[in-house]
Amino acid sequence: MELINTFSLARHTGEYSTWPLASRLLLQGRDTGTAIKGYALEAQYRWSEGYLLISSWECPFEESNSFTLLDKHFRAMAICELGAMYASFLLVKHWPVSASELRLHYDDKVFYTLRIVEKMGLFKKRLSLELETFESPENDPHALASIQENEKRLQEIGSVLSKDQQLG
Repeated sequence: MELINTFSLARHTGEYSTWPLASRLLLQGRDTGTAIKGYALEAQYRWSEGYLLISSWECPFEESNSFTLLDKHFRAMAICELGAMYASFLLVKHWPVSASELRLHYDDKVFYTLRIVEKMGLFKKRLSLELETFESPENDPHALASIQENEKRLQEIGSVLSKDQQLG
């Protein structure tokens, strides 16, 4: 999988509560004719048969993600979601693990693997997205680096907040 930056989502107007659950997908600013769930693109990847997009709803304290697998004509082939009521899944970092897998880092030390899975049907193959908890971040150098970067960033934010409180 290759990280890309060619897509965006059309912006909605009016009150947030009135927005539809999907947004028009734009390729270099032009409408693709496809809408996907979410209001913001968190990540986008090119893979051998199309694209994998990670989107969110820009909802503070109740972050969640929708994963959409598109073919080269921007048709949805599989969708998977990560979220729960009163829970927050703020995506910290992501990286490819193989040609069909991504590692996702959430919160402090919460990791998932998102996998594109091919299943053969009677007449054609079917693709799906599978999301599973990754239990061994201590064995993944990328995961360890992501944890360290996140801890450093949070310490810097804490330091700035502490200084602001002292000045205020």
